[in-house]
Amino acid sequence: MATDTHAVHHLLEREHELETLSAAAVRAAGGAGGVVLIEGAAGVGKSRLVASARACGRELGMQMLEGRGAVLEREFAFGVVRQLFEGVVTPGAAERRERVFAGAAGLAAALLGDGAAGLTPAPGDASFGALHGLYWLTVNLADEGPVLLAVDDVQWSDRSSLSFLNYLSRRLEGLPVLLVAAGRSPDPEGDELWRQLAEDPVAEVIRPHPLSEAATAEVVRNRLGPDAHDEFCRACHRATRGNPLFLRELVGALADAHVVPTENAAAAVTDIGPSAVSRFVLHRLERIGGSATALARAVAVLGGDVDVGLAAQVAGIEPAEARAVADLLVQADVLAPDQKLGFVHPVVQAAVYEDLMPGERTARHLAVAQLLDEHGAPAERVATHVLQCEPAGEQRWVSVLCSAAEDAAEHGDPQAAVAYLRRALEEPPGEGTRAEVLCELGRWEHANRDVENAQEHLQASLEARGDSEVHARAAAWLSRSAIAFGGPSEARLALDATLAQLETAEGELALELDAEALALAQLELTLRPLAPERLAEFGRRAAGDSRFEPVARIHAAVERMVHGEAAAAVADEIEACLAGGAPADAYALAMAIDALVVTDRYETAARWLDLALEAARAL
Repeated sequence: MATDTHAVHHLLEREHELETLSAAAVRAAGGAGGVVLIEGAAGVGKSRLVASARACGRELGMQMLEGRGAVLEREFAFGVVRQLFEGVVTPGAAERRERVFAGAAGLAAALLGDGAAGLTPAPGDASFGALHGLYWLTVNLADEGPVLLAVDDVQWSDRSSLSFLNYLSRRLEGLPVLLVAAGRSPDPEGDELWRQLAEDPVAEVIRPHPLSEAATAEVVRNRLGPDAHDEFCRACHRATRGNPLFLRELVGALADAHVVPTENAAAAVTDIGPSAVSRFVLHRLERIGGSATALARAVAVLGGDVDVGLAAQVAGIEPAEARAVADLLVQADVLAPDQKLGFVHPVVQAAVYEDLMPGERTARHLAVAQLLDEHGAPAERVATHVLQCEPAGEQRWVSVLCSAAEDAAEHGDPQAAVAYLRRALEEPPGEGTRAEVLCELGRWEHANRDVENAQEHLQASLEARGDSEVHARAAAWLSRSAIAFGGPSEARLALDATLAQLETAEGELALELDAEALALAQLELTLRPLAPERLAEFGRRAAGDSRFEPVARIHAAVERMVHGEAAAAVADEIEACLAGGAPADAYALAMAIDALVVTDRYETAARWLDLALEAARAL
């Protein structure tokens, strides 16, 4: 992250905003947590207010957790969250890791790359387990001392991180934790999660206004001299509409051009508006030289916070030259003064990035993806760049995108998994892997409740060439989608697909498929006439199997209850089936709990319901 060097000096006409941030930090340090949101247009000074909040927090001895959204990383599951908490899993701090990941916080351990804490969140929809674990990780950190979470450019955060910020913001009462989040004002048609966070009634909202004519004149005279004419200053205000970033860029360009700020010179700036930032930035790069342009473009494509050596490779220059050029870019106020390379503001990055022609942009993303892949970078990081490239039938990228989807799902972000898999399907995958890509895509579309696409892709997976295990998984997910979201026609289609796969399946796979078919027949009223036959077949197949025989017995007991068997006998059978632990099939467990409730075995039902809820929270 960039340092606070640029942001802690005097900010004009921001007294109210600074007082609000300071007061919130003092309250949080004293145990009264809260949320402060900073909304506004690009360049209005949000990042400087965030930096001021960080400086205030440091003065109060608060722990700093910092993150920043980025356009190119919006599909990176929990990307901003990982920035926030990356210091928690620092190598060599085993004792602290054990402490902060204690209890429910262990659910966040695998997400943050710390497998030592024991609990692993399974795939889910920005799953409760992941969010719950991150919340308790925050609580455990707060036990060590007050915490400030500072997130900039929230409008570009990945959805799973936004889910966490929303989840956390509603649970800060009584905690020494302050969340400061800055972003552009949510678009009514934009991201719902950012809108929810921005409209949260518990949050204090700061909306910094553009600078007045008086403040603009002060900026102009500080840079161009105290005798700058009033009309010249007013022209600068009109050109930039008081936007602090654009004003700073404009005044810098005027100073570089040795413009004397007289009344007559006002005409020279009257027609210059915010779009001039791009021209100023690109002009600065040209003056420094070709290496500066190459390095800046490399950093723009890489996305910021980049290692100098990696940026040098992408730019095609020597590391020593890259370090020297980076210093010049810092002096030119293009890059931020930090150990890693990043722009002073996203608007400056956008100016460099958008100056690339579409073909060159794609070529650079492809080169970055190849370089990162060769150096063993995480699949999600490589896939971020593959997403910006045109499909080319490259099986290497299909593999990367599928791995990225798997990682995203494991981190609790099935929406990102869907984005990666849809792109993998466009590449496209070879015939040998197409069925598996379709199956996984349908699975995570199901998790996102995108039912129509899920069923279409799962059916397509069954029709594509592939091994029996992939087809069996597709049939199972088609069945689960039909149970959760479908009607009679979807259920019938799913049952036929499941039975077709069952004809050639063996061993554990056959038992799983048979359990799915039985659940469909039991739960869909139009298929109920098939339930006795399916139950008998499943009972024969599951006999003697320690995992699935209890499933068959639970189904059989419930069926007998439906036909009038005594409640006590059914309840005794259900309890006997559960004595060895939870059944292998989730539907069977749900049926068992329901049967215990209706037979008045409330204590046992409550115990199993608590266990089921605990398992669900780990998803």
